Amino acid sequence: FGLLWGEAHLAVRAYVHGLVGDPIATDDLVQDIALAAFRSFGSYDPRRSFTGWAIGVARHFVHRHWSTGAKRRLVVHDLALVEE
Repeated sequence: FGLLWGEAHLAVRAYVHGLVGDPIATDDLVQDIALAAFRSFGSYDPRRSFTGWAIGVARHFVHRHWSTGAKRRLVVHDLALVEE
């Protein structure tokens, strides 16, 4: 698990951060995802992509994060998009 997670970690983090946007919430979610993936590692099919499987686990955590009332903030990196 450790080797596979080490290879997938950055992709999982990028996926979560892209959907959540908050770096602190991302860090918390990725820790929870790693633990859940470790606990359910027995259900992983080694004939398939571990990264894809881990992102599938992450998808559930992000959905739960949104559905439990997590604040959704709009982050604007280019002020020209909102100024007229």
